[in-house]
Amino acid sequence: MSRIACLLVIVPLSLFAALPAAPVPKARPTPRDQVPNTNALLKQYRDRLTFSRSSEWQGWPAEKAFDGNPDTSWFSASGDSPATGKVVWVAATFPVDVAVSRVTVLGNRDPGSLIGYSVLVGKLELLDAGGRVVVRVERESKGEKHDFDFVLAEPFGRVRTVRFTAIKDETTEGKSQTRCVGVGEILVE
Repeated sequence: MSRIACLLVIVPLSLFAALPAAPVPKARPTPRDQVPNTNALLKQYRDRLTFSRSSEWQGWPAEKAFDGNPDTSWFSASGDSPATGKVVWVAATFPVDVAVSRVTVLGNRDPGSLIGYSVLVGKLELLDAGGRVVVRVERESKGEKHDFDFVLAEPFGRVRTVRFTAIKDETTEGKSQTRCVGVGEILVE
């Protein structure tokens, strides 16, 4: 190959070496609703939380919905369900104001009572220290275990109480005769 032909090949190739490298695309962050809830706020304040509820089945108190174990559920009392016209709820109150960005409610997972206690539509309410509702979100459960994931666009500060209310349950749909509801775990970050 002649010297001129080699120069014609080498010179254009050397031009590519001077060009900047193409930018490497940044990975998009995984949406928060596709990663597990860290439950950071409940873990931080666990020993100082107070619990309340509309009612409870003996042996399944409100604390079981916040104990970090999804297999231990809170159950409302017999006859206490949306299907009977009752307002059924469970709540945790923090000792100080906190900023909440996400609440995940896992449906009933109690191994001895898996069928007939699910909440189909639920409402999340975040209350301030004066008991005023500052955030209210209602939605249908997802998946066969009837879970809820409430991801707020921005963390909301000044929250003192996290309350979950059952709006519609399996007995409303005629799928159960139990007339009470269960919640496996509520996670707050």
